[in-house]
Amino acid sequence: SGKIIISGIRLAWDLGDMNSVQNLSEQILQQNPDNDVAIRFSLQSLVKLGNLEDLRKGIKSSLKFNPENIDAYNMAINLALEEDGDYEEAIKLCDKILEFEPSYRQALTKKVQALGRLRLNDEMIEASDLALTILSDDDEVTLTSAQAEWQVNSGKHIDLVNSMLERHGMATISSDEHSNSLAIEYIQCETESMSSHNEMVSVIMTVYGKDKYLDVAINSI
Repeated sequence: SGKIIISGIRLAWDLGDMNSVQNLSEQILQQNPDNDVAIRFSLQSLVKLGNLEDLRKGIKSSLKFNPENIDAYNMAINLALEEDGDYEEAIKLCDKILEFEPSYRQALTKKVQALGRLRLNDEMIEASDLALTILSDDDEVTLTSAQAEWQVNSGKHIDLVNSMLERHGMATISSDEHSNSLAIEYIQCETESMSSHNEMVSVIMTVYGKDKYLDVAINSI
């Protein structure tokens, strides 16, 4: 039955047997082509297998049966950004998600990134400001916006990074480099900004190298 096959898919996934995940998912999809669980596992297994041709076909088929399949859109966006370098397509896909899920973080941030790669700075900052308005306390959005502000040399990037640090009760930072670069060798920790009872040390000491979003922001600005 379908439930038994789904259990087999989950077990194969846990064991790292992506070929079995793909084969079992296809068994379900032949009978029930809009089964969300089977679609998700099928697409994810194709990503793991690196089978981009079949992944593209799977994404197209998934969106045919469910035009609001966010997993499929995310994979299509990643292909456009990382494999194809088709940033215009990535923006279009992000906009499609935002039509039915206007506060979806990945669509908001990846649209900013794609606009940045196209050097469409005005549109990038507009998209960045919108993302901050919608998800003002989200760390990924804050760091994406910091990277955008660095790209246009607005000088606002440090304030954005510090707003994130303050949300987590961490010491703020400054840069002793003339363009306010946040490369690790230029960063200084504003320890005075920490309360006397707060025993946390600088986020650079505790999180750098461990938090992928902070690392991306620091390494790119």
